Amino acid sequence: MISNQWIEKRRPYWDRLAMLAAACWLHWRERRPIASITAAAAMSVVLFFCHLMALVFFLVLIGSAEVVAIRRERRGLFRSASLLPVIAGPLVLALLMPLRDAPAATHWMTLQEKLLQLASPFINYLLPLDIISSGLVAGAVVESGQPGESFGQRGVLA
Repeated sequence: MISNQWIEKRRPYWDRLAMLAAACWLHWRERRPIASITAAAAMSVVLFFCHLMALVFFLVLIGSAEVVAIRRERRGLFRSASLLPVIAGPLVLALLMPLRDAPAATHWMTLQEKLLQLASPFINYLLPLDIISSGLVAGAVVESGQPGESFGQRGVLA
């Protein structure tokens, strides 16, 4: 079985693979549409097995490129239909996953875990920076809560 450390160490490669596939889509979509749709459909299945966020990243990249092309060329039905084979493979694979048999346990966090989650955006490798950034955010929140004034009216963010 593959450990989570192995997976997390290799995740940036999957993101790069998604960007490479999207770059190929952008380069070849107009010149060779059938070949690019077929290659993108195959790559979406590969990305599905690599990491779901890489697949989502790939779909967002090529989907946004298609939205721009639809707005430019006004051929929305044809261009949006070209994405169906790309989405079909991962969708079929997702529907075939045996999620019914998986345990559906809910994890309720303790108060300490919730506070740690609240502070996690401010936790870096440098403690003084953590203290300063969390203090600035807390000060802005307190400043915005003054009665009768809108946020930033007293010069904090204005």
